[in-house]
Amino acid sequence: MVFLPFALLGLAALTQALQAVPKGFAPGVKWQIQIQSPMKASGDLIPSDAIVWDIDLYNAAKNPDTIPQIRSKVPGAIIMCYFNAGLVQKWDCDYDSVWAKSGLTSTPHPDFPDERFIDVRKPKAVELIQKRISLAQRIGCDAVDPDNIDTYLYDQGEENLTTFKLKKSDLSTFVKSLATFAHGLKTTQGNTMLIGQKNAPELTPDLSPVLDFAVLEDCSGRNDPGNTAPFCKTFQDAYIGSGKPVFSIEYPKSIKTGRCSRVDDGDYKGTCGNVGDKGGFSTVLKIKGGDRELDGCTQYCDGKDTLVTGTNPDADGQCPADAMKRRLMGRRARY
Repeated sequence: MVFLPFALLGLAALTQALQAVPKGFAPGVKWQIQIQSPMKASGDLIPSDAIVWDIDLYNAAKNPDTIPQIRSKVPGAIIMCYFNAGLVQKWDCDYDSVWAKSGLTSTPHPDFPDERFIDVRKPKAVELIQKRISLAQRIGCDAVDPDNIDTYLYDQGEENLTTFKLKKSDLSTFVKSLATFAHGLKTTQGNTMLIGQKNAPELTPDLSPVLDFAVLEDCSGRNDPGNTAPFCKTFQDAYIGSGKPVFSIEYPKSIKTGRCSRVDDGDYKGTCGNVGDKGGFSTVLKIKGGDRELDGCTQYCDGKDTLVTGTNPDADGQCPADAMKRRLMGRRARY
């Protein structure tokens, strides 16, 4: 695999024309996100009518039956693979062998001590994240869902929590570099490798012309007291307005941590009601926090009860060879 020089990336991404997008990848498509634990390798797939599946890259790589299992049960399934892009996690397959002594990471995240910030300005860091996209392509993913693309927020004002003094433009350039690389890959299904925007509403004007979809958390602000500026409409205009899907995750407080309960009527109305700036979104309701966050427990905005996608929390497969070392899967502290 040839990795594109960092200096040549950026503007090229703006004019990248997608050659082929999977059939059905459009606003309103039903989806499921299940990244906390590996999926069960057998049995029924729930929900059987979800077309888009967002799963953890390393869970899928270490358990190679996962993607074939989904495709065997859902004809035309579209597989998105999640990974952390702005930070690295100690349980990542490539942490010990690549990142730990790379000189490309700094301080732990203030809320998640097992995660360290990446200097996204460095060409080597870009190349290493591109390798994650190559892994996604190799194991059969149709799209990538890179997380934490807004780490510049930790360096605003007088703060320098990353120690890199990152700017918004640094993250924008970083993501465009990943987009150019992804769009240069063909998936095993014969389509262009797609790449999405995770939150980071301030980057939307710059990134939405380049990226293929968005994944949002608590964009309505209803369930997150710290989210005082809801940002659903930003993505509704930029993505849905351009015919690109937006995958929305809401965390109603009435779905209790530790059990899969149905949301109460108030939460359901607040997250699923006729909200003008969420028209066309693909929405799932999930547990917030703990081992169950973004695992199998799910409710949709269709008035039906909760459902549970089968998982196997004890599964521990082999990391791919190019990640060098086998690592025990740690609990993901967050999405």
